[in-house]
Amino acid sequence: MSDLDNMLPNLDDLEQSIGAKVDPKKVTPADEILNKRANMDIFEIIDLVKDRVSIFGIYKLHDEVHIENSKLGAEIKLANSKLEYLYRQLDKKRSSTKKQMSGVTPTSRTKTDGAGGKEKAN
Repeated sequence: MSDLDNMLPNLDDLEQSIGAKVDPKKVTPADEILNKRANMDIFEIIDLVKDRVSIFGIYKLHDEVHIENSKLGAEIKLANSKLEYLYRQLDKKRSSTKKQMSGVTPTSRTKTDGAGGKEKAN
């Protein structure tokens, strides 16, 4: 029985964690919306449903979705163009370093003789 007591949480700790208040800094926007909706009275709910179901509300919602979709598309295009620019810059840098490395011929490199002195090859 004592083993079972050790495995189960203390009920006092559970009651304290359930009754504990949430830190307001950790409240997310979703929590704020849920709290706002949970405290609505019947008239506010009816007004909300009317706004969502009315013809104008549907068109307004459609327009909002279209605008947000357009904004997201523009952000994606902007991010893609930035990435393409960065890739082009990296490619230019890489090709310039390859050209510099290929510009050095084996005959223009310095050779060392066995004694440690340097000789310039033809």
